[in-house]
Amino acid sequence: MDKPEGHNVLVLVIPGNPGVPFYYLPLMQELVKKHGRHHEVRCLSHAGHFMPWKNNGRAFSLQEQLEHKAFYLQHRLQFESKTLFVYSTMDEWVPAEFVQEYQVRFPNAQHRVVPQAHAFMMEKNGTRDMAAHISQWISEALDGKQVCEVDATAA
Repeated sequence: MDKPEGHNVLVLVIPGNPGVPFYYLPLMQELVKKHGRHHEVRCLSHAGHFMPWKNNGRAFSLQEQLEHKAFYLQHRLQFESKTLFVYSTMDEWVPAEFVQEYQVRFPNAQHRVVPQAHAFMMEKNGTRDMAAHISQWISEALDGKQVCEVDATAA
């Protein structure tokens, strides 16, 4: 489906703990509900966290986690003009190294850190409130507003 140039944003959720996209499915659904299908919303699991039996339960290092996602992103982002990285909070699994590394590798994208622990998913209206917060970031990405520092209160 063709989308008008400049009117869509690829929203990439980089999960904290758990590193499984299904945990963030209600948030992603809320974003789609708010915006319709104007923006693609994706969540990238951590290597070995989803279907760990496929890797014999192997644990992956931080560098391997970075490379795992970077491989997908380098191929996927070559077709996107506006990308918003949404990182789960740094008090969870996503370390500062993830954010810093991807800011260097993908300098034209917007990078934002969710300002609450992942427990927002279990709070009454937490998913809806976080989707509203991320929607503001989507608007800024559409406007082309570049943010140099990471928007985070939980660093």
